[in-house]
Amino acid sequence: MEKEPFLSVIIPAYNEAKRLSRTLIEIDAHLTGAPYDYEIIVVDDGSADGTADLARALGKLVKELTVLSLPARQGKGAAVKAGMRAAKGKYRLYLDADHAVHIRVFDEEVLPLIKEEKEAIICGAWQKASTRHGSTRAGAFAHKWSRFVIRAFVMPDRHDTQCGFKCFSRQAAEDIFPRLTLEGWAFDVEVLLLAKRFGYAPREVFVPCRDHPFSYVDPSALFRIALDALRVRRFLEKDGYKLDKKWDTRL
Repeated sequence: MEKEPFLSVIIPAYNEAKRLSRTLIEIDAHLTGAPYDYEIIVVDDGSADGTADLARALGKLVKELTVLSLPARQGKGAAVKAGMRAAKGKYRLYLDADHAVHIRVFDEEVLPLIKEEKEAIICGAWQKASTRHGSTRAGAFAHKWSRFVIRAFVMPDRHDTQCGFKCFSRQAAEDIFPRLTLEGWAFDVEVLLLAKRFGYAPREVFVPCRDHPFSYVDPSALFRIALDALRVRRFLEKDGYKLDKKWDTRL
């Protein structure tokens, strides 16, 4: 029987050829010195810039790397879902291809918490804008807008649902991701609502986040995330679930 790693790192990627090499090398360099087994899974979301080919070529340098390719662009949610379902780790972390939140945050902030909780879900939360490095105006606006919409209409007790750094136990991932329906940017909202529906209480950690010069914000995504957030709330409420209880937000 193939040995199951302690940690699976899932990286959704769409047209990330300019940034992925550095990200994979940084992650592998850090995890090589970690006291646990790991795997890295890149999920190419139908890229047109050779992202998948680049990732496969890096397999000669990056240990324990698997590359999955979706046949066409489906959205970040679909890519993360595919990675989570392919992962074998006891804990499964997804992070963005720009490595905005460094992998060392897992060891420094997340690992001490998952040792305390049997079925943990740990969510990254961006620090205040003034502490973020290299933030673009578009990125800062998109971040503030998504936080406003989600806290106003769906999750008033969450600091930041959209940070691309979330860790799940094996059981939590198997409960949540097969049921995920949103494929786009707002999938994080559905993930957290499904977690609450299954009785999980995600804990947030505040993490440093850096933007990069190649970061791009699709203006239409700002509108879609509002619609998708409300759509998920209506779906769960029709199913008889109430969203009035507070979550455990211990840090």
